[in-house]
Amino acid sequence: MSDRFLVRVKPDAAYPEVAAVRAALRAGDWQACRAVLDQASPGDRTTIIRCVDSTRRAGALLTGVVADDPDDSTAAATLGYLMIAGAWRIRTGARARHVGRRRFARFHARLFEAEKLLRAALDRHPADPALWSASLLTARGLEMGLPEARSRYARIAEIEPHHYVAQSQMVQQLSPKWGGSWAAVHAFAREAMLAAPEGTHTATLVVEAHLEGWLENSDHYFRRPEVRAAITAAAERSVLHPEFRRDIGWVRAVNTFALAFDLMRDRESAAAMFRAAGPYCSEYPWIYRDSAVAAFRQARAQALGWSGPAVVDRLLAVTSPANRRGIFGLLGMAWR
Repeated sequence: MSDRFLVRVKPDAAYPEVAAVRAALRAGDWQACRAVLDQASPGDRTTIIRCVDSTRRAGALLTGVVADDPDDSTAAATLGYLMIAGAWRIRTGARARHVGRRRFARFHARLFEAEKLLRAALDRHPADPALWSASLLTARGLEMGLPEARSRYARIAEIEPHHYVAQSQMVQQLSPKWGGSWAAVHAFAREAMLAAPEGTHTATLVVEAHLEGWLENSDHYFRRPEVRAAITAAAERSVLHPEFRRDIGWVRAVNTFALAFDLMRDRESAAAMFRAAGPYCSEYPWIYRDSAVAAFRQARAQALGWSGPAVVDRLLAVTSPANRRGIFGLLGMAWR
C-alpha cells in the first residue's frame, strides 16, 4: 500500500530522536541513548523517555546501568517509566471496580518498586523533572492523594514551568475519578494554557480535561456551546497558531484536537487537523474509542469525505471489528 494511505502510530515514525533512542536500546548501547537524551530540552527529554519500548531487554540493560551508576538519573527515570508501564499493564485500563484484589496487589507491588527507585534517584537529583514526572504516576497509582500530587507537581513547576508531560498527568489526577473535581481540572488546564507561550502544546490540556468530561457523559458533551468555545480558543493558541511547531509531541496535540473537532461535528476543523497530521496517529486520544488506528481512520473518513486516504479509510472501516453494521455502516458514514 502507498505511504499516502498508511497510518503510522509508533512515535519513532514521527520523531527521529525517539527512533534513535529505541535503536540504541535494542543494540544495548546506553551511551548512544544518553547522547540523544542529553541534547533534548527537559520537556522533550521526558517525552522521549516515555516512548522507550517496554521490553525485557531494555529493562535488563537499564537495571544494570542503574546498579553500576546510581547517579545516572536519566537511566533511573527511563527504568522508572518502564516499571510503571509494566504495572499498568497488570492493572489494565479497566475501572477500579472491575479490577480484582489480586491484580490490584500485583499492580501496587510493582508501583512500589518504581516509587523506591524514583525516590532514591530524586535524593541524588532533586532537580530532574523526568524523575518528578514519573513520580506523579506512582503517587496516583498508589493513591497517595491530591496533596501529595500537588506537592510533587510544584517541584516540577519550579524547575520547568510548562512541563507538558507533568501537566497532562495532573489533568488526570485532578479529575473526579482520582479524587479531584471538574472545577479543579478545568481551572488547572486553563491556567496552564494562559501561562504558557502561544503556539505551544500546553493548550491541549484544555481538550484533555474536556475529554474526561466526555467519558463521563455522552457524545453530545462536545456540542455544548461553552465546550465548543473552549476547544476553539485552545486550538487558536496551539495547533492553529502561526508559531505552532512540529517538535516532539506535535502528533499527539494535533490528534487530540482532531478527536475533539470530530466529536463537535466540526468537519472543516477536523479535516484541517487530519491534513496536518498526515499519516501520523497517536495512541492517545483514539484509544478511548477502542482501536486507535480504526478510530483514527473512521474519524478521518468522516472529516475528509471521499478524497485522498479517506477513500481507503472508508473501505477498511467496513471490515474493521469495530464496525458492527457492515456496508450499512459505510453508507451511514457517507451521509454524516
